[in-house]
Amino acid sequence: WYHMADTVYSGQDIPADDWLHWTRLGQNWNGMCADCHSTNLKKGFDFAKETFNTTWSEIDVSCEACHGPSSEHLKWANLPELARPEQTNYGLVVQTSNITSRRYVDLCARCHTRRSALKDYDFKWFDLLDHMIPELVREPSYYPDGQILEEDYVFGSFTQSRMYMEGVQCNDCHNVHSGKRILEGNALCLQCHRGDVYDTYDHHFHKYEGQSTLEVVDEFGIEQPVGSGAQCINCHMPGRYYMGVDYRRDHSFRIPRPDISEELGTPNACNQCHANESIPWAKKSLADWYGKKRRPHYGIALAEGHHGSPDAYQRLAALVSDDLYPPIVRATALSLIGENYPDSGMVVMKNALKDIESQIRYAAVRFYPLNGMDQVNDLLPVLNDPVRAVRFEAAVRLSIVPREQLPKTKWKALDEALLEYKHAMQYSGDFAASRHNLGNYYQNNGVADSAVVNYLAALRIDDHFYPAKVNLSMVYNSLGQNDKAEILLRDVVKNHPEVSDASYSLGLLLAEMQKYDEAVIFLELAARSIPDRPRIFYNLGLIYQYLGDQNKAEANLLRCLELETRNFDFLFALADHYIKQGEYRSARPY
Repeated sequence: WYHMADTVYSGQDIPADDWLHWTRLGQNWNGMCADCHSTNLKKGFDFAKETFNTTWSEIDVSCEACHGPSSEHLKWANLPELARPEQTNYGLVVQTSNITSRRYVDLCARCHTRRSALKDYDFKWFDLLDHMIPELVREPSYYPDGQILEEDYVFGSFTQSRMYMEGVQCNDCHNVHSGKRILEGNALCLQCHRGDVYDTYDHHFHKYEGQSTLEVVDEFGIEQPVGSGAQCINCHMPGRYYMGVDYRRDHSFRIPRPDISEELGTPNACNQCHANESIPWAKKSLADWYGKKRRPHYGIALAEGHHGSPDAYQRLAALVSDDLYPPIVRATALSLIGENYPDSGMVVMKNALKDIESQIRYAAVRFYPLNGMDQVNDLLPVLNDPVRAVRFEAAVRLSIVPREQLPKTKWKALDEALLEYKHAMQYSGDFAASRHNLGNYYQNNGVADSAVVNYLAALRIDDHFYPAKVNLSMVYNSLGQNDKAEILLRDVVKNHPEVSDASYSLGLLLAEMQKYDEAVIFLELAARSIPDRPRIFYNLGLIYQYLGDQNKAEANLLRCLELETRNFDFLFALADHYIKQGEYRSARPY
């Protein structure tokens, strides 16, 4: 253990009320560390009192952390050798041999993934999403192309890799008890890859140790000796420092792509090692060695989808539908479709509700647009999904639908799944995100007072957690407390200018409060930030019309119709605008 203030938070002001301060929950052992760094942890968080009564069997990671309770193993071990039954897995509760590579990686994922835990770990799970929800490979936790940025604890990068898809598992490279590599140098990779092809100068074009005295300085200011460029891991597994001192390698096993760096601003192994050289230099070097042709990479589609590019939908849809891509990549692409292209992606998301991969079903449910009873009926069968997180996410989505509109035969399944969700969020109620989720849960169920309590609790835990501010403002607005709502939205716009939707919401709120001149300012800000959102221009057009600026009204109404040519509201607004100006000839086509 060491104090991180002088390293990780160097130059930052972390006051005592900040979530990251060592006395607060960001550094809390019970919620942040203990689950992976001890054995048989029972978190013991009392949701009502917001206190912990945490227990454990061992303060560090012992055999039982991975193999389960040892009592049956001890019985097996105490039997005479010839009396030990065959095929009992040595009496171990958890099978760790003679299992699929997928199951093996999922066993390690319990700790080696960035995730949301749903309950205390109990070894009794059918699917990974029965006890946790892994984070998708999206900004800001990852670079736009899926490379590691924030801590991902390996699972999020490794499950993007071709190695994972080909059945490579953790113990193929690591001694699982020590964590060390089972072989050093390129010998590790040459277990599978041909040395006469890949461990040659003609493949990597780097000198071997002793061939020169020239050293290069990497992005961390560390001199890299001659021969380091010939090591497979330095080109295909570049790393980053976490917690100030922990160097971890990216386990997605990528081919260096300076061309993607040039397009997206992402790192690449060439320039990470040769920090004094430019991206065009690295790009030219690779072209000279391997030719100019490059394979398509899913990272381009993910990056464009994250930023809502109009051209990204087809690429994302192709990713989702192609099971040659890793499930975590497909689920990420699906989440971007749901956020930015819900109308275009309806068929893709509907198909994904029945995908064999739970991660993909979960993403489909979470972002499935409920535009009518047809979509509600699509989600109803998911209430009986065999995987815990998938079925309770379906319940949360359906909770916004009035109960009387749902078949009575589904009420029991809905209530049971909602109760699972509520318990999961209370289990992690020491985190702002979980209290925010509970706020959404109560808001969906029309219990405004409980929604406010949980949103405020989220902000008490972490005052920088802006989603709770945005949603709390919506509740205040529904309760007629617009002054409180305005304060919250102004705070988000000021301190989180990247949250463009906050500017839009504030503009609409100010218009509702008849502060039209101010409303225009924030709607214009939203229009610049989200230029492909037609509804913003529609609102601007109506407000400018009210304010008497007919030229700007016309320009904005034309813009929204340009983005969505068959929208009835937009057609009607433009026709109405021209009729009010007496320009009937202009109104007629609309």
